[in-house]
This record gives sequence, structure tokens and C-alpha cells, in this order.
Amino acid sequence: MPEKYDVVVIGSGPAGGHVASRCRSEGLRVALIESGGYGGTCPLRGCNPKKVLVGVAEIVAKANALVGHGIRSKCTLDWEQLMEFKRGFVEGVPEKAENALREKGIRTYHGRARFVDERRVQVEDGEEPLEGSYIAICTGAEPLKLGFDGEDLAVVSEEFLELKSLPDSVLFIGGGYISLEFAHLAAIAGADVRIVEAGDRVLAPFDEEMVGLLQKASEKLGIRITTNRTVHSIERKNRRFVVQCDGEGDNRFYTDLVVHGAGRVPAISQLNLDAVGIQHSKKGIEVNSYMQSVSHQHIFAAGDVAATPYPLTPTASLEAEIVVQNILNGPRYQVDHTGIPSVAFTFPPLASVGMTEEEAERTGVSFRKQTLDRSNSFTNRRLMQDYAAAKLLVESGTGTILGAHVLGEHAEEVINVFAMAVRQGLGLQELADMVWTYPSEIYELKHLIRAFPQSR
Repeated sequence: MPEKYDVVVIGSGPAGGHVASRCRSEGLRVALIESGGYGGTCPLRGCNPKKVLVGVAEIVAKANALVGHGIRSKCTLDWEQLMEFKRGFVEGVPEKAENALREKGIRTYHGRARFVDERRVQVEDGEEPLEGSYIAICTGAEPLKLGFDGEDLAVVSEEFLELKSLPDSVLFIGGGYISLEFAHLAAIAGADVRIVEAGDRVLAPFDEEMVGLLQKASEKLGIRITTNRTVHSIERKNRRFVVQCDGEGDNRFYTDLVVHGAGRVPAISQLNLDAVGIQHSKKGIEVNSYMQSVSHQHIFAAGDVAATPYPLTPTASLEAEIVVQNILNGPRYQVDHTGIPSVAFTFPPLASVGMTEEEAERTGVSFRKQTLDRSNSFTNRRLMQDYAAAKLLVESGTGTILGAHVLGEHAEEVINVFAMAVRQGLGLQELADMVWTYPSEIYELKHLIRAFPQSR
């Protein structure tokens, strides 16, 4: 006989862990299935360990920029020590996460899950399937299959985060978050770095003007960015790799390490969705605004596995709470993706919220914009950094903030002010009336706000 639960959750990351814990706290009988370590990608092989590595690299880069301005000699990054430091944030996390769930009364299972029918899920190597009145799919994302000869010779982000030593040269396939962040880390650590991007620019979701400045900062670090090149093969030659591309100009690159940074896709390939008619696309499981499967109302999806915008950790938590509320109360609560900020933890970091200029033009909304060059600001001069800027888009007439884009020191924190403004529908006047700490990066952005004509 199948084991019966009120809720069966597949995946223990920020979305799955939240759904399981909250449903259990309301007295429901909950099972949680995980095929990897408990805790999911973010704390084990994604955001958190990456931020540890990037944080040390950022300190090294800042210190080196100030050599001769209070710092005597150049710093170097010790890769082996850095990896050992990073392990301290990862080791033991799966056990602690699973024990915490068990202490709450959640039944935990290990192995891959696949649907037997629309209410039963078989756990890999398990004897009987699990039956759920509700099922929440929170399996996250996995690396995109590249589909060319030699793709297995490229390491994925999880493997990059476990490198015992950093080779002399690294080539990143793709110009998204993963490639840019790791490329900056590798360059600061002393590697010769190249990014090969199939499109005409890197970080396509971000504002084009801000990305252009970040590309200059990348090039100053020694990163070579090659666009309009589609990789079609990787070949091992002696101890090095040959990366062959399509496109005009240089098409063959030699490197010591190839990293797959060409994107991630929803982790649904092994769930057996088609056999039970769960509707999905390349963007993930199709859901309505209540985070229900459009084909099965008792099945929910949240996080990167759902076909919703913004595959980010905060979005996963936001969507997971909507799942919880609708399991407990019926489909009454709808997810609101307004004002979701995103950050590329490069050096300097680039942060964004709301519309880009390109998106605003496509929608036809009437807007005004201002761009502030912050390269000669107090913050940049005191840190001897060269690249910093901010752009603000507001709706004509109302002054409502439509989008904000920040490049520079603490951009990942500054953007939260504008994220609040976008989510709450605040306008220029509300921000202009705020009193900020001084001296600080957000205070400097008063100059950007005041560049717009003010009216009461």
C-alpha cells in the first residue's frame, strides 16, 4: 500500500524546504524527497559558496586598487586556502538541514522521484510509492545540455566550485550570471580568462548601457569577451582543450579548462511528467497565478522548476509561500512578481530591478530616464575604482519608478531601495523626501533622483 500524506514535496531547496516546513507547522502530514543533499543548490553548490569565493576575490581586487594609496604591496589570492574556507560553509549543511526537517515531524526520503500517476510519486529504490493529497514540485534547475561533441569535457558550475587548483587559463561558454561571476573570480585569482557568448552581448537581461560599462571593467581585469560565437565542439589535445566555434573572426580557442556557463533549465527530465499529463515547456512546469499546475489543480510548482520569470532564490521563497497559502486555504492567493531585484556579483557588481530601457520601449509606456556617471563619485575615488553608474526610469506624468539599474560598490544593497519603490508603486517624490545615511552609496544616488524635474 502507498504511504499517504497530505503534502508530498519534491526538492528541498528554498522553495521545497519552505513548503514542507510551513505545511507541517499547520499540522499537515508532509513527506519531502531529495535526490541530492538536503538544502538544495543555493546553500550547497550555488549562491552561498559562490558568494564566499566572490567576497574574498572582491577584497583582493579592492586592496590591489589601493596599492600606493595606503596599501604597500599587492595581494594575491590563494585558491587552495579559499576553497578550504568555502568548505566550512558547506560541510555538514545537508545533515543539519535534514535533521531540522525531521525534528519538525517531516518524513524525509532520498532518491530521484518520478510520477506513477497524478497522485502517487515513486522514490528511486523505494518499495512503495508516496501518495499525496497535494504534490509540490520544487526540483530547481540543472545545467542545459549543450548538444555538441565533447560537451562532457566542460565542467559545470558545481564542479568549478570544487576545483582543488585553478589552471592558468579558463574559457567560459556563455555570458550569463554564472560565467561573468566566475570569470571575475578567476581573473582576480590570476587566470587568463575568456568568455565566449553566442549572442551579441553578455548579461542580456540587464540594461545594455550598464552592461557596456561592466564589460569595460571586465576587460580591465584581463577578461576577453568574444561575442557572436557559437561553440560547436570541445576537443582534448594533450593537456589542453580546443574549443571550436562558428561565427566570423577567431573561431578556435585553446585553454586549460572549459566551464559550462551557458545556462540552466528546469530539472524536470526525470519526473515522468508526460506519462501523467502534467503540462510543461522548456521554461518549466506551466502554472497559473496560484502556482498550480494548469493541468492538475492539486499539483503545485515553485522556484526555478516553474515556468515563471526570475529564476532566483528570493522568487522561489515568494512562490513557495503562495503554494502554502493555497494548499491551506484553497486557490485564493496569487503570486506578485513586481519589483524582483537581481544581481550579478561581478567586480563591480551590477544590480537591476523593474524595466530596462529596452523593455520600456517595447511596451510603449511613456517614460523619462536619467543616467548618472558615478566614476568620479566620492565612493569610487576613495576606493580607486573606475566604473560606476546608475540609471533610473520613471513613468511620464506620474513619476512612478519603472526601473533602476546600478553598477558599482554595494549595488546589491542599493538596489533594494529601488526594489521597494517598484514593488510599492512609489514615485520620485517619495524617494526625494527620504533621508539617507551619509556618506553612503545610496546618498550619492540623490543626485540621480534630483536630475528629474521635481513637482509637488
